Amino acid sequence: SHIRHLAVIEEGALVGLIGLRDVLTVQLRSCEKEKLILSEEVNQR
Repeated sequence: SHIRHLAVIEEGALVGLIGLRDVLTVQLRSCEKEKLILSEEVNQR
């Protein structure tokens, strides 16, 4: 049962890392979009 417990912890950590990666990817994309919008606004002036 101890080994199974460790496997559950590892699986949870893996899912957490994947979720974290997805969140970071989304944040990076929104940052890049904001940079593009800002640079377009600067170019229009």
